[in-house]
Amino acid sequence: MRIKKLRLKNFKRFSDLEINLDDNKNSQGPKMVLLIGANGSGKSCIFDAFEVVNKATKTLPQSNGSTASGYFDAKISSKNGGNEFSIDMDFDSSGYFNLLQEGLNTVIYNDKPIGNNSFYGRTAFRYTPKITKITYGSITKISKDEDRPSDFTEYDTRRFENDWETFLQAQFNAFEAGNPNIKSEFINTINQSFSNIFGLDNNISLRYIDFKLPIDGEPLRLLFQKGESKMNYDQLSAGEKMVFEILFNLLARKNLYPKGSVVFLDEVDLHLNTALQENLLKEINENWLEDNQLWLASHSLGFIEYARQSETSAIIDLDNLDFDLPQVIVPKIDNSLDVFDVAVPKQLIFDIFDNKTIILCENKNDVYYNSLGIKNTIFVDVKDKYTVINSVTNDKKYFGLIDRDYLTDQERENAINNKNMNLLILEMYSFENYMYHPDNIEELNLPNWNKQEYIQNITNAKNKNLLKIGGSLSGRKSYSVFKDLSEKEKTGKQLIEQSLYSNNFDEFYKYFDIKQYGKPDLNLTPGKLISTKWFKANIQKVIGN
Repeated sequence: MRIKKLRLKNFKRFSDLEINLDDNKNSQGPKMVLLIGANGSGKSCIFDAFEVVNKATKTLPQSNGSTASGYFDAKISSKNGGNEFSIDMDFDSSGYFNLLQEGLNTVIYNDKPIGNNSFYGRTAFRYTPKITKITYGSITKISKDEDRPSDFTEYDTRRFENDWETFLQAQFNAFEAGNPNIKSEFINTINQSFSNIFGLDNNISLRYIDFKLPIDGEPLRLLFQKGESKMNYDQLSAGEKMVFEILFNLLARKNLYPKGSVVFLDEVDLHLNTALQENLLKEINENWLEDNQLWLASHSLGFIEYARQSETSAIIDLDNLDFDLPQVIVPKIDNSLDVFDVAVPKQLIFDIFDNKTIILCENKNDVYYNSLGIKNTIFVDVKDKYTVINSVTNDKKYFGLIDRDYLTDQERENAINNKNMNLLILEMYSFENYMYHPDNIEELNLPNWNKQEYIQNITNAKNKNLLKIGGSLSGRKSYSVFKDLSEKEKTGKQLIEQSLYSNNFDEFYKYFDIKQYGKPDLNLTPGKLISTKWFKANIQKVIGN
């Protein structure tokens, strides 16, 4: 079960929030959803909704295609302090679920029942686990997850020790049943994950060794090793304890989040440095929850970087949105560096990538430039063309990349060669001219596509709009930023007009605003259009890489 669309109405801080994950990137919905945003942006509110659904499905009867009605205590008020809200979910395989709370009545509509354990969550209100029990046998039963916090905003204090008692009981039962390997299997499983998260160097990487049962009033001891040094659980760092606690909880309660369920974890990155954040998330998502959809809320740089690189992940940015108004949110494009603003200011990104060539660009095209994977090069979006130019004037730390627009060949060359500017300028009018260039489209091998017919259609669109294009040439006056680099206005305008009136494709296309006057209807995404070798090679030609 994967959520493809979630809608919350009048729920906690949301008046009308829709998260639409059905972006055709993953036909079954994303494997992992990362919620990012500043404190107070509503990340945990979404997990509160999961908790409400989880409790409702355990309280109210369900059957295929059913409508269930009754009352259960959601313990969560609506946005305005009442008790009316709705939660809607669309799942893969066209399933749906709707919960409507109206006063003291709760109504569920669904096309098939949601299992009682279809949502398993961990609150952000965790403390570094301690082991204090000196005897065993008083465990709260976890077969129904009865020791989880009664509310998502309560501290989660009981599950770690209960997990251990459950594991010990399972181990004793296994020994009696003639399976002595459960202990070694557990040790191997944990240590394999430790290697993936902390590294393979046994001299510095953490390893789990064994446990010692409570005796003489002393609590259970968990034993670990680094190099030749052996240590008890209490001697681990807070980050090491957190990694172990999370992995062990997922292992001990695997039967509570069966295949196909949704697992949601709030801020599991506590106490972890950036490298460990990324390694931990990779381990959990790919090796521990490979059959489940994983939802996380985080500000962490490591989690964001993993989600950016993962083809099966979606990043949902809740930052800077007015939730008194209806909001529809779709996944953030993976290669946009804007997602890092939640973790660090964008200016700091420049320092983080100081071993790479940083190119400032306009029109939010950093998303597409970065997706080209040009070696040792990072593109960063800034406000506009003039911000690019001003940023790279007399500052050799960065480069700037701008559209050509209506610059003559000589003006473009003068600007590029200006010693006071680290400026790069596209050879064509705009970024879109590269995407829709016939040589680029040709490489896509589209069925029933004819190159000469395509060129003629663009030429016809150009000729049809010559008067409008001529009027837009007045925008050259704004190029005063180049000052003495520009040709005389009359001469420059005449040269461009001469090229535009030509029907020689290579002559006019470099000045033709294809986005405004002749964008072909190819029904192709920008991601597809920039996926060719031709496109990457021509961008590399411009930036000299």
